[in-house]
Amino acid sequence: PSLAAAPPPAPTLTGPLALAIPAAMPPVIPAAIPAAPPPASPSASKPAPEAAPVAAPATPATATATPAAAAAPPLPNQVTLFFRSEQAALSSSGPSVLKALAVRRGKRAIEVVGYGEAASEVPAAQQAALALALKRAQTVAAALEADGVPASALRVRALPFGRDATASLLD
Repeated sequence: PSLAAAPPPAPTLTGPLALAIPAAMPPVIPAAIPAAPPPASPSASKPAPEAAPVAAPATPATATATPAAAAAPPLPNQVTLFFRSEQAALSSSGPSVLKALAVRRGKRAIEVVGYGEAASEVPAAQQAALALALKRAQTVAAALEADGVPASALRVRALPFGRDATASLLD
C-alpha cells in the first residue's frame, strides 16, 4: 500500500468573472546560450603549445556533402513572442519568427494566445490584464495575417495570467 497522498484538486473560481485556467503554462523555448570556456588552472603558467596544422584530406569531386539540414534540430511547432512589460508591440525578432511559422504552417491552423501579466486575482486587475492579453494576441494575429495566413486559420485566445504570447501550429 502506498502512503503517498493524492495531489489536491485544482482551485476553481466561480462567479461572473470566472476564467478557465489551464493546469500548466505552455513551454517557453529558450534561446541557445553558448557554453563558457573552462577556467584556466592556476598551475598553468605557460600557454599550451599550439598543434601543428594538419592538411585536410583531399575529397574526390564525386563525393557528396551531408546536407546541413539533416543535422539541424526540427523547428518547433510553438513559438514564444516577447513583449515589454505592459506593452502590446512585438519585439524586433517577432516578425521574422512569425513569418517562419506562417511558411511552415501548410494548411494547418495557428492558435495564438496572449498573456496579460495579472498581478493578482482581484477582478479589476484580472480585467486590465485580460485587455492587455487580448491586445497582444491581436498584434500577433495581425502579423500572421500580414504574412499570408488567412484569418479563418487563426484561433485567438487571451488569458490574464502569464507573460508575452505564443503561436502554435495545430494538427
